[in-house]
Amino acid sequence: MTSKNTLNFADIAATFANMSIVDLGAVLEEGAPIWPTHPPLIIHKTITHERHGYFTNTIFMPEHVGTHCDAPAHAVPDLADFTIETYPVGQMIGPACVIDVTSRHLEAGEMLTAADIEAWEADNGRIERDEIALINFGWFARHWRTDAQARFYVTNQPGLDESAVKLLYDRGVKALGSDNTNVETPIRDGVAINPGYAHTRYFLPNGIPLIESLANLEQLPPRCYFVALPLKIKHGSGSPIRPIAFVPAS
Repeated sequence: MTSKNTLNFADIAATFANMSIVDLGAVLEEGAPIWPTHPPLIIHKTITHERHGYFTNTIFMPEHVGTHCDAPAHAVPDLADFTIETYPVGQMIGPACVIDVTSRHLEAGEMLTAADIEAWEADNGRIERDEIALINFGWFARHWRTDAQARFYVTNQPGLDESAVKLLYDRGVKALGSDNTNVETPIRDGVAINPGYAHTRYFLPNGIPLIESLANLEQLPPRCYFVALPLKIKHGSGSPIRPIAFVPAS
């Protein structure tokens, strides 16, 4: 006789068997774009087979490198104790809406508005409370690189105006991410066009995490199931993550 719990797990397994997994994480490698004031990512081959009989790297990196998340302590001095290890483990797990605006070809400093988000909702359904909102500007696909031009990605990007950030906050999303290095802040030649309202007013100050430098968002449909887990860093202002999305198998 099969128990109820076994049946539930069988149903879950059957569901995921009919899904494909999309990797949304950037490769962590030396030369990856780093926010200009952050220390570099260094991957050192410390232990080698030739000398020690096995292989181990030593890694030196900031918390905010590659695909990563921000905790409130990162940008809100009054929430210095709201660090990454204090979040519930499921904070960045759940249904997600993918707002793909790559067809707009937005350039550095340009912004989406609430009207743009509402236009997406008209075609794809209203953003629901506790969804995770992901925005694909196409910036990662266009500008992420590890050569001498890597700096462009972190000193230029499109973003959101205050009305767009407020609409997403009012919808009650439980996390916000994008393929930018700074989620929502429009930046041109290293100068922010606005203060980044998700960082400074609506999201981090209200305990809602931000997810940055997502890869492969163009492979996602308008709705998916998103999973990301930060490292459990004591007093961490953020953490690298390896996010994935489950989508219906084609």
